[in-house]
Amino acid sequence: MHTGTNYVIRDMATCRDFGAEAWIETPGPPTDSANGAGSVRVRADGSRLLLHASMQSPGWIVVSETAWKGWRATSGRDRIKLHFADRAFLGMYVPAGDRDIVLSYRPKAVTNGAITSLTAAMLLGIIAIVRRRF
Repeated sequence: MHTGTNYVIRDMATCRDFGAEAWIETPGPPTDSANGAGSVRVRADGSRLLLHASMQSPGWIVVSETAWKGWRATSGRDRIKLHFADRAFLGMYVPAGDRDIVLSYRPKAVTNGAITSLTAAMLLGIIAIVRRRF
């Protein structure tokens, strides 16, 4: 497991097994360390991914979904910080133990569009009610 942002592309060019190695972009100096042991089960649920992580020790989980803005990871009510992994995917650091993680994609543009549409529909409804009364 490599963390930091320096020389990511150069180091990735020499990798022979991306299933065994990952590059996580985090602040601070680069490190080259072993990842925590564990396993992850993934299940798709509509537009969400449900992950069950069983970690024997703290470690990184890399999800091969494109790291577009709008991804959110939660475990219960707690948000999990997402990082770039392998320059294109999602990476998250999780503590030891069992936990269920929900990974959902809700970009701000979609949320803002839904709010605008609901507001417009309510205003049109109010205008229609006012016109009928007068």
